[in-house]
Amino acid sequence: MSFSFFSSKKAHLIVIVALIIHINGVVVFGSSAALDRQSLLEFKSKFTNDPHGVFLSWNDSVPMCEWKGVTCGRRHQRVTILNLQGNGLVGSLSPYLGNLSFLGYITLGSNQLQGSIPPEFSNLYRLKVLSLSNNSLTGEIPANMSSWPNLWHLNLAFNKLSGKIPNTFSSHSILRELYLAKNDLTGGIPPSIGNLTSLQELALSYCPLGGSIPDSLNQLKNLRKIGIGENDLFGAFPFNLEILELLEIQLSGVLPNSLGNFSSKLHYLGMGFNYISGIIPSSIGNLLRLTTVSLRVNSFTGIIPESIGKLQSLQILYLDGNYFSGVIPTSIGNLSRVTKMDLSGNKLEGTIPSTIGSCKSLIALDLYANNLSGSVPKELFQLYSLSIGLDLSQNNLSGLVPQEIGNLKVIGLLDFSKNRFSGEIPSTVSGCISLEALNLSSNLFYGSIPEAFSPLKGLEYVDISRNNFSGSIPRYLQRIPLKRLDLAYNNFEGEVPIIGVFANTSAISITGNTRL
Repeated sequence: MSFSFFSSKKAHLIVIVALIIHINGVVVFGSSAALDRQSLLEFKSKFTNDPHGVFLSWNDSVPMCEWKGVTCGRRHQRVTILNLQGNGLVGSLSPYLGNLSFLGYITLGSNQLQGSIPPEFSNLYRLKVLSLSNNSLTGEIPANMSSWPNLWHLNLAFNKLSGKIPNTFSSHSILRELYLAKNDLTGGIPPSIGNLTSLQELALSYCPLGGSIPDSLNQLKNLRKIGIGENDLFGAFPFNLEILELLEIQLSGVLPNSLGNFSSKLHYLGMGFNYISGIIPSSIGNLLRLTTVSLRVNSFTGIIPESIGKLQSLQILYLDGNYFSGVIPTSIGNLSRVTKMDLSGNKLEGTIPSTIGSCKSLIALDLYANNLSGSVPKELFQLYSLSIGLDLSQNNLSGLVPQEIGNLKVIGLLDFSKNRFSGEIPSTVSGCISLEALNLSSNLFYGSIPEAFSPLKGLEYVDISRNNFSGSIPRYLQRIPLKRLDLAYNNFEGEVPIIGVFANTSAISITGNTRL
């Protein structure tokens, strides 16, 4: 009797234990490949739409380790990688993933995952990479994620996660990359983030965190990239940085003279689309490793400091959309490595310095919408590297277009519109064999359309309206695959061609030529 009693009791206990285990997301198959397989099938069952047929191979006729997105270890045939990134999968995360005890990499970003991150993920003590970015996950970040001792990359950005960032980060963590941007996280930056002494990249932009920036961030001696914007944060930022990006955060005030005291390692300074006013401190010239300076669309005033020429590692210079005045500093010619320079939309005046011809790496130069005057220096047309474009439009530039324009053999766009250029279009323009767009409108040009346009077979957009051009419209324009041709308000005469671009009335404008 006692034997049967204990046997019956034991059976009930087994059933109860099995139910508890099942509720907690563990399937009773033992610690084996069979457990991994069953857990993956439970994971699959949580998806309602598989637009790319990812799960077609997840069946009995295909070994588990050959299922799409699944990688197993060579020796033990246990799942080590689950990579279903960018497959448009619709569904939720299964707690059964917590059974995959050999799993080191989970990359499920850019799908349509909903629901919360299961707490059972804390069982994945071998996890090194967890990437769930660009989904629609909700709920809070599991507080027990600090139990992942091997995790070095955590990307939960671009979701709908809410609540606080867990304050459980341990100094024993090897986390190097933490991306939580574009979520609904609140409650400030937890001081324990300062314990992540291996952290190299931190992205918290576009989260309504609020509060002050904790002093503990200064402990992050390996931090080289930080993204903090649209956070309602206040306080000082750490200075042992390589990248400082503060874009679109409604930042106001002025740049302090101590700007030049930032880390000597700083190579990226991005503060665009804010409300920063005042001048650029001349101390910026101390940041000799800067490769990118982007201060576009702010309220800066004053002159562009001459010390900008000290930044001889600079490759990108964006100062557009401000209120800079005065002349373009001659020291700009020292930027021999700069590839893109945008000074448009300011109040710069005087002439274009001839020293700009020393910027031999330039592929794009934009001086649009300033108050520049005088003639264009010939040295500008010795920048053979110019390939993207040269925009001098909406200034007060005058004189002739130099014959040296033909040196720009790889340029794609030339825009000289809304100036006071005069004379004829030089025949050397035929050398601009890569030209796709040409805008000479609203100037004082005269003469006929030169035969020099004939070799420019890549031309798509031509606007020479509102000038004093005369003569007939060349018939060779019919053979160029133009998408838009504007000849309006000139003095052209004779017959209008009828084929090519001329056959599309919406692609051509000849208004204001009374003798056509």
